[in-house]
Amino acid sequence: MEIEKIYRERFQKQEIRAMRKVWAILVADFFQRFVQKSGAILDLGAGFCFFINQVKAKNKIAIDINPDIKKFANPNVRVILDDSLKLKTIRNNSLDHVFMSNFLEHLADAYQAIFLLQTIYHKLKKTGSVIILTPNFQLSGPSYFDFLDHKFIVTDKNLKELLSLTGFEIVFFKKRFLPFTSKSHFPKWPLLVRFYLKVPLLHLLLGKQSFVVAQKKI
Repeated sequence: MEIEKIYRERFQKQEIRAMRKVWAILVADFFQRFVQKSGAILDLGAGFCFFINQVKAKNKIAIDINPDIKKFANPNVRVILDDSLKLKTIRNNSLDHVFMSNFLEHLADAYQAIFLLQTIYHKLKKTGSVIILTPNFQLSGPSYFDFLDHKFIVTDKNLKELLSLTGFEIVFFKKRFLPFTSKSHFPKWPLLVRFYLKVPLLHLLLGKQSFVVAQKKI
């Protein structure tokens, strides 16, 4: 089945508009602190470009296999259509950051995940970092597979092992952060999103996704 058909069915226009507002707050109030404004960043599996459109960086690249990405990316974002994990269009040692949101669970297995992180390692500069937001099977349970394209099981433990095996050192880790999906009971109003980010107790109650920042080991 064509990937664009899956996502058109899964996400309605009203939901996409609401999530743009949510991500504007998430990026400004949380994610931006991990991204150099003067650097180069790749959003891998950028989807609706919620992150890459909002984040401040000198060079912004979005990669996805869905052709619809061209409709969502801002003019200052370089869009690449690619279904390969080799990232051949990206030069080695050229990126300051690689961001992935809800991407790893779509891989076939652990071997693909290892291959991808090894590839990312080579694309990053010496002080580069990988920034990952991912559903955590340990927290979400069977609902992890409510989406038919979820394949690889990610937990906080195997995520840490994956990063260590591929040459990364974790510098920030938050086991419970955001709810499982945008369809979860997550506040969609800017003020409530800001409130959620400032109250860690809510993360413990509602957080089903883990967040990690890891740098290349020196």
